Amino acid sequence: VGIPRLELVGRSFAELVDAGSAAAEVTALLRDAFSGEQSRTSLKYPAADGSVRQGSVIVSPIFDGGVLTGALGIMRDVTEERRLTEQVIQQEKLVAVGQLVSGIAHELNNPLAGVLAFSQLLLASEDGQRPETRSAVETIHREAKRAGKIVNNLLTFARQQPGERVAVSLNRIVEDSLGLRGYALRAASVHVALELDPALPETRGDPSQLQQVVLNLLGNAEQALLERHGPRALVVRTWREGGMLLLSVSDNGPGIASAHRDRVFNPFFTTKPVGQGTGLGLSISDGIVREHGGSIRVDSDPGRGATFIVELPYNPPVRSAELPAEAVPSAATGGRRVLVVDDEPALRAAMKSFLSSLGHTVAVANSGGEAGAILRKNEYDVVLLDLRMADGGGDSLYRELLDRDPRQAARVVFVTGDMQGDAAYRFLAEAGRPVLSKPFQLDDLAAVVAAVKD
Repeated sequence: VGIPRLELVGRSFAELVDAGSAAAEVTALLRDAFSGEQSRTSLKYPAADGSVRQGSVIVSPIFDGGVLTGALGIMRDVTEERRLTEQVIQQEKLVAVGQLVSGIAHELNNPLAGVLAFSQLLLASEDGQRPETRSAVETIHREAKRAGKIVNNLLTFARQQPGERVAVSLNRIVEDSLGLRGYALRAASVHVALELDPALPETRGDPSQLQQVVLNLLGNAEQALLERHGPRALVVRTWREGGMLLLSVSDNGPGIASAHRDRVFNPFFTTKPVGQGTGLGLSISDGIVREHGGSIRVDSDPGRGATFIVELPYNPPVRSAELPAEAVPSAATGGRRVLVVDDEPALRAAMKSFLSSLGHTVAVANSGGEAGAILRKNEYDVVLLDLRMADGGGDSLYRELLDRDPRQAARVVFVTGDMQGDAAYRFLAEAGRPVLSKPFQLDDLAAVVAAVKD
């Protein structure tokens, strides 16, 4: 409790607990004790520093010679224990949300791939060249690409993989994050201004982790701005200072009280109402930034808004050597035998139509089982294999091909809308085969077909 013992002696127990708990809970405890029954409950109590803590109370009756003479109550502080339990529950929820998002995104990517493919076919057709229809088809194509980007951003955010270090652009991460939060910010009448340094170099980092940091900062700013009744503004900046890359998120909300500034990065610290925050967002962000060798700080005063500043060291990414021009295959090369294996009829039809127009001979299969039967009788130069299908998916067929026909397995290109799922991520890394991510551009499809070696 933090109150000296002498100040506690003689005071009523009801005076020591939170006013909201005192009346009903204390009355129930004493009633049970003086009825000869042991009882327990949870109570909140104010500590000496003004914070409200959680206590677990057990009250037992005291008997002397069979006569009830009093009651003994013991209260144990369980604040940290409750916080740890809440943390575990929250982590389990986050994992469940990630799995849900991954599944939904995969289901959306399949029809999106069909819409995108057919819109490209229409644009290349005679009907697509007509002025009265071209604008509408271009809009369909553009919006399908936009939807695909949103879905892939969700998949990246939901990815549950160990941290990786690849080339990342802070500017791109900011833009992708605003793509996810854009609707919520517009709905809250928040004006967003971007001041991104176009010369900011890429650095080495984990794109999904850094996106989580930006999303957390944007979410905090949005929540703070909801308390403001006037114009709401949010400014995101990136710039470079020597060997550091900096990112700031500023809002003109109510600001942060001086008593809270040193605690905002503590786990479970939150000033939001119950149900509107876990107090983990800034703590997680701080941990991610530290793992990248950087730091995060806040500059704020009550009534003057808040600015969160992230500093990351500039680590030039390692670039893989580019292929010489003569080694790059021509996407226009036709005359190949191609097997398209996908359980989405629209996408299957679009891929067949496009590849046939390039001069390829195309066969189709709607399941791994059907494809396996076809491959036992025929040989193909390229097998475009959907990774996830209703009958078990392309991974099973690929393993079967490795065992009985390694030459044919070496011609497989995986086509998937689930690049970020744990199982898919591990399998694709192990297989080492080319991957075409749904939704894709038809030019990318042509290029990957041309690139498969005989």
